[in-house]
Amino acid sequence: MAAPAQLHAFSLDNGLRVLLNEDRRLPLVAVHVAYRVGSADEAPGQHGLAHLFEHLMYGGSENLPGTYLSHLFAAGAHDLNGRTTLDSTHYFETVHRDALDFALFAEADRMGRLVLCEETLEKQRQVVLNELRQYRERSRGRLVERIDAECYPAGHPYRHGVIGSEADLLALRLDQAHEFRQRHYHAANAVLALAGDLTRDEAMRRCERAFGGLPAGPPITRDPVEVSSKAARSWGFDDASPSPQKRLVWQLPAMPSPDREGMRLFQIALESRLRAESSAGTSLPRIGLAFHRLATRLEFEWNAPDPARIERSFDAFEALWNRLMKSGFSASEAEQSRRLRWRQRLLNLDARSGVAALMIEGELAQGDLASAFVSRERLAAIDPTAVMRRCFAADDVGAAPWSLRSSADSFPASSTENAGPVSPRRRPPPASADCRTLENGLQLTLQARSGAELVSGRLLLRAGSSAEPSEQMGVAELCAEASLQARVGGMSWRQRAEAMGCEIGVEVQGEVLRLSWSSALAQWRDALALVEQFRGVAIDAEAFAAARSRQLAAIELASASAEAATQRVLPALLFDTAQASVRIASGLRSTVSALGLDQAIAFKQKAWGLADARCVLVGDLEPGEAIEALERWKSGPETTRPGIEAAVPKAASPSVHLLDIPGARQTLLTVAWALPKPARETEPALRALDLLLAGSFSSRLNLRLREELGWTYGVRSRLGDIAAARRYEIQAWIPAERSLDARAEILRAVEAFSHQRVDADALASLQRGEALRTLGRSERIEDAASEIEGRLRLGLDPRLAPDLSRVTVEQLREIATTRLDPGRAISLFAGDATRLRGLPSAAGLAATSVHADAEALYSRQR
Repeated sequence: MAAPAQLHAFSLDNGLRVLLNEDRRLPLVAVHVAYRVGSADEAPGQHGLAHLFEHLMYGGSENLPGTYLSHLFAAGAHDLNGRTTLDSTHYFETVHRDALDFALFAEADRMGRLVLCEETLEKQRQVVLNELRQYRERSRGRLVERIDAECYPAGHPYRHGVIGSEADLLALRLDQAHEFRQRHYHAANAVLALAGDLTRDEAMRRCERAFGGLPAGPPITRDPVEVSSKAARSWGFDDASPSPQKRLVWQLPAMPSPDREGMRLFQIALESRLRAESSAGTSLPRIGLAFHRLATRLEFEWNAPDPARIERSFDAFEALWNRLMKSGFSASEAEQSRRLRWRQRLLNLDARSGVAALMIEGELAQGDLASAFVSRERLAAIDPTAVMRRCFAADDVGAAPWSLRSSADSFPASSTENAGPVSPRRRPPPASADCRTLENGLQLTLQARSGAELVSGRLLLRAGSSAEPSEQMGVAELCAEASLQARVGGMSWRQRAEAMGCEIGVEVQGEVLRLSWSSALAQWRDALALVEQFRGVAIDAEAFAAARSRQLAAIELASASAEAATQRVLPALLFDTAQASVRIASGLRSTVSALGLDQAIAFKQKAWGLADARCVLVGDLEPGEAIEALERWKSGPETTRPGIEAAVPKAASPSVHLLDIPGARQTLLTVAWALPKPARETEPALRALDLLLAGSFSSRLNLRLREELGWTYGVRSRLGDIAAARRYEIQAWIPAERSLDARAEILRAVEAFSHQRVDADALASLQRGEALRTLGRSERIEDAASEIEGRLRLGLDPRLAPDLSRVTVEQLREIATTRLDPGRAISLFAGDATRLRGLPSAAGLAATSVHADAEALYSRQR
């Protein structure tokens, strides 16, 4: 599948550029509006205005007052969000065809009739300032700002990043926002992409009706900017980061859309080579690749708990890089990168939002919506070795803490030929999943789809942390990672998957070990065979040592991250840690350090059988062929395993805890409750309550804490997926001085549901929106597989999604009263204890426990 056949482009009289992909298979339409304005267009002293204006665009218009998020969410929008880049600003959502006219009207109303006032500016200013502070809470954010300053000369539009300057944001005036809008936010400076169920004539008629009356706006001109190349140099960065970091950065010329594929192939091939040559005691770098109008940036980032590990990893990378520059990638590595990239392209094209984003990319980068769609034939002609040698100097990369490289070499022009046309087929709504138990004991849930040329699978084995002996906490994850590292015939299992263009993932999630994979249609049988062989691979000493080293490093890094440390501590605060269902998947330093190879082998032999295992398959396959392939799997050891008991919650009394993250500048507040095992009867009301309370952009707490008070960049929630130790979390980054106030707001909002202060209109609006969102949530094959998997993990019928249409106000009240009693809430403040220690006592709360990490909480009861 290359560029979709039904691509159209036209312009309205006011200059609005409209792109269309006609895809009639599902009654869904992706709407993506991009404005050709980003942080590079900000005037001096206004750094952060482009990003702030993205937020202002959600603040309401003449015909749609209040937050746009509420209006679009009520209309059934999903994939709803916005983003600001160096060069452009984007707003996007996917809607049911029946809601398309409203979505277009909403986009046109805020394009031409946005309401800007002092009150809205101040609210959104506080939201953006909270986002900026949260960004700088991480040393990575502060480091990126330093790299920007080093990569670009003074006065360059990329020298300051998108996030902005706190001083500039505080000084911005309303008249400057008005001026920015008049200059940049108008029809002639915008591109609208539509992908989905409408014809060209329909698109022209609907867009003319919604946008045709808006003015064109002034012409935009940009002065040419020279991107200076710099000689290699080194520099240091002093920062109170709790974990060492190292960056290697290349600054490259801008690349048009077709040539970007060459760099992506290079990145994929390099990542595979790094994994293939990694060893114990080294860390793999995170590779970032960003394309901008004026430049391309390639970054390598190393994180490890100690500088020595980083230096070993960097030295290994330097040696690998020098070998690559001399010998290049092998023919098999090049072909593997093409297969993996093709699978990525299929995943992008599996959703209308992905197609719309690609059209926007091609139009903005090259003025050609088809240029971002690269055919299989075009990929076959790209050589990642040639790409590497065109872009990078062959000399030594240097061993300084951070090195900068630049190259004046540019990519040659490339053709944009595409494969033959793809005939659109009307895809019916996804059929109900077919459930059956195979002769080998495997419980299969299969949903056949057509038109995507993809297959996605999940295998859930009862080999998660709940199956571990208490003194071997972490062995399940160690066993899984060591199996991935184990080599047969000189190749690890991840390399075997990549060689056939597939992706295989392994993750321990409480009660289960989750094997996931996805492949193009042509490789689905090979992928199934690979998963079955993976279950039987023997763990060797080298793979075990490498996996244990990485797991210990990950545990150390987690203790320095408020998010990761919170997730490790919460189970022990909510439940009795003596129970199997409450264990931490990655384990403790003490338990993982003590694990031996024999214990990992014994665990795998005992737990990796098909007894009670469940498999999910979604995609373009014939059910009979899939069943035949799965029935050939060996059942494995016949082990009798008792059911997993539900965890026992801690005593019913509210408690407040501090998780000490030295040097933290903000506080991650989490309010959580222990929940009983999921039940089909109560799940819909619980999910509706979450969406109304904290689980959506327009939820009560997001509107209160983010939009009204401006205390946080956003509230998020999580309904746990471990059935025997399920919990509900509400979480937000909050300035330390607002932490207790935010906790009180959360508990007040929960209590309101208990007292039946629920807006019936809000519930009805949610139900209407959910009815329209249902189809979109399973549009992607990957999403459909994950949704089915989620119901299986909770012990619910995989064929039946929770039906919110029958939820009543009375049920919401009952759920809030019985499940989310404020008197049973656990409050956890993750931040610098020196800033937080006195707050709870000053507010008259009970004595507060202070924790450094999860080790002591679990060690007491082991």
